[in-house]
Amino acid sequence: KPLAFVCKKLLKIGNLMNGQSATGITLNSLINIAKKKGGSGGKISVIDHLISTSDNCDAMSFKHDMPTLREGTRLDLGEIKLSLRELESGLKSIDSTIKAEQSLMDSQDERPKHSVDFLSRITPFQQRAVQELKTMTDLIERVTSRVDELKRFFAEEPTSTSASIFEALLEFSFIVETSKEAHHRKQRALRRRDSMQRPRTAHL
Repeated sequence: KPLAFVCKKLLKIGNLMNGQSATGITLNSLINIAKKKGGSGGKISVIDHLISTSDNCDAMSFKHDMPTLREGTRLDLGEIKLSLRELESGLKSIDSTIKAEQSLMDSQDERPKHSVDFLSRITPFQQRAVQELKTMTDLIERVTSRVDELKRFFAEEPTSTSASIFEALLEFSFIVETSKEAHHRKQRALRRRDSMQRPRTAHL
């Protein structure tokens, strides 16, 4: 994939620059290496060089593989999980209320209309809410698993927040896209210059 490809290239360059043989790279290190400048009067960054010498610089673009990166920066899995636990606690309280009301009704010879109406409304709501909560909990668990995979891939600390991971990825994506767009502009300018300098065939 594009992201893995760029990471491997930058890791290799980083190892050459630092005389190391690291097998993993953190997001901050990735960004720092990409932005590091040298050559041509210190005006060319590592990512600029990597893109300009690539056979297909568009293959390094990974923003389309991660279209919700910006939304991910606002994702706080800890807060979401806390909210889900609070919802679960609330639903357990509702379940206890339903059971208590049902027990009270069963102990009476005639069921009060208000109790029947209450249970007819609250029971379906509670059942739907339990199912929705399960769906949301399963989704958050899958998201957590994917974020943990990203942490391991980038050798990030297990305690790193999901928001910090996505913020760093968004910054790195911006660096890559900015460099790629600059490269394309330069290529278009060169083609225009070549076209203007090319002798024109005279028409009779």
